[in-house]
Amino acid sequence: MWVEPVSIFGFKFTPYQLLVLTAFAGLIVGYFLAVWANRRSQSVPGSSVTEDKERATSNVAFMKGINYILTDNPDQAIEEFTRAVAVDTETVETYVALGNLFRGQGEIDRAIRIRQSIMLRPNIGEKVRLQARYDLGLDYRRGGFYERALKTFQEVLAADPKHGGAFRQMVLLYEETRDWENAFAQLEKLARLTGEKFLNVLAHYQVEIGKEAFDKGLPGPAKAAYKKALSLHAGCVDAYLHWGDLQMSQGKHRKALGTWRKIIEVAPEMTYLIFGRLALAASRMRDLGPVESVLADCAAAGPNALAHLTLARLLAQKGDTERAIRELRQALRIDPRLLEARREIGLLLLALGRDAEALEAYKDFLQHLMVPEATFQCGQCGFESKDLMWRCPQCFSWDTMALHRHRPVLFSQEVPETKALVVAGPAKEASSAESA
Repeated sequence: MWVEPVSIFGFKFTPYQLLVLTAFAGLIVGYFLAVWANRRSQSVPGSSVTEDKERATSNVAFMKGINYILTDNPDQAIEEFTRAVAVDTETVETYVALGNLFRGQGEIDRAIRIRQSIMLRPNIGEKVRLQARYDLGLDYRRGGFYERALKTFQEVLAADPKHGGAFRQMVLLYEETRDWENAFAQLEKLARLTGEKFLNVLAHYQVEIGKEAFDKGLPGPAKAAYKKALSLHAGCVDAYLHWGDLQMSQGKHRKALGTWRKIIEVAPEMTYLIFGRLALAASRMRDLGPVESVLADCAAAGPNALAHLTLARLLAQKGDTERAIRELRQALRIDPRLLEARREIGLLLLALGRDAEALEAYKDFLQHLMVPEATFQCGQCGFESKDLMWRCPQCFSWDTMALHRHRPVLFSQEVPETKALVVAGPAKEASSAESA
């Protein structure tokens, strides 16, 4: 690993040479920072010797604070920046850095006071004042003062209607407070401003609107919201799931099956979400043929062990034991770790009086017993959860959670729960430098 040369801008360096070059570059940067600090500390015409000394002391503390930030020592950085502003109250950039550090450490009250003191200064530019107001909104949001944060970001947008950072923060605030209508409206504005589409996120907002309408006993608005979600993003699995639920609640069983079947086309890897729903439909329908047809399509759409397992449960329920065993064996060919399939084969063989085969099946079952239960993992940041969430609670990305490991999804009437997001506290903080 250490002998292979690295090519940079057409020049090749050994890793050792690259380390030396990096160290040299660090020295150069340090030199220029020192020159900048020296110039910053030079006497200002008309200033006293005492003022010059105070300014020099402030500069030294400021540079130490920067160094502590670079070495990830926020407590020491706060100490140095506090010392810097104590002897030189005119350095706005030091106040800004100190406020950001306070927010990062959770000292929201102190961060807020610093922003307010910056905004009250008479001789600062409007750009600096606007940034301080935006930072104040971040402080409020981090502290959970959502109404104050919302009002502050609205004030930022009143001064700068193209401030993308403020739009993004308002969208996040509306998400956290589950105000899906306003989240939708603000994200549409942000899309027009940035040129990004956000169609999958807008679709999720409509699904949440529809779910709330359905819970209130308003099927008409719920259906309209689900249809709007699919018009925005035809691959929105969440919309198909809940539209099918609405149809099932109205006794439109075949229509519900047709709606859920579309998930096979748009996201075959997520068909496990409809298995519990199919079981519920089977319990309400005299003819199980349509349910069996959907499950067969799920199994045929790709190597889906859970689809074969679920189809086997339905066949066993119908009394077609031999076909059920074949489906279970197919499930195990796809995923040998699927314990429920091994257990089911053993039970069916015992029911048929094929004790020797059942014994072999259970030996196999015991050999594969140590298997983790289901988890979902975010493809963006790696966060794992036992629940499927459409929005990752760690990196706040939409549609990045996927089945990572699984436990069997039995053919039962339990419908897997899906969540838009989990709000366990203030959301991820944006950089204070974020802007349009």
